[in-house]
Amino acid sequence: MNKYYLIFMTVLSCAMALLSCAEQKREATLDDSLTMYEKAIRWSEFGRAAKYLKDPETVDISILEGIKVTSYQPAGRDVAEDGMKIEESVKISYTLAGDQKERTLVDHQIWEYDEEKDRWYLTTALPDFTATSHRGYGW
Repeated sequence: MNKYYLIFMTVLSCAMALLSCAEQKREATLDDSLTMYEKAIRWSEFGRAAKYLKDPETVDISILEGIKVTSYQPAGRDVAEDGMKIEESVKISYTLAGDQKERTLVDHQIWEYDEEKDRWYLTTALPDFTATSHRGYGW
């Protein structure tokens, strides 16, 4: 066998292994981000959840006081071909302070990976608990 062929195959194998490692790290980072964001929303810790936004300073957390999230259920996820963007829908149930009526919304989230910062950002807003179209039952 030609020694140049062996060198080429070795370099190619190393490059593929590095790409695979980068993809695995990005996927692990995504899983961590989604889990931590879910926990923050689930426990109504909206200030912590806002840290996953690209520009968290633009969020007025005070308008979310009195919201108690009772359920957070991911309902579907689409991953872009390059693995750098995902869209996820989440069913969130919650109550308002002083009112035990449970309401439900579907939050459509878009997450994008920032290679320079090696982290995922939520590019959509925090869930909109003020929408009038929320139902007090099911989907």
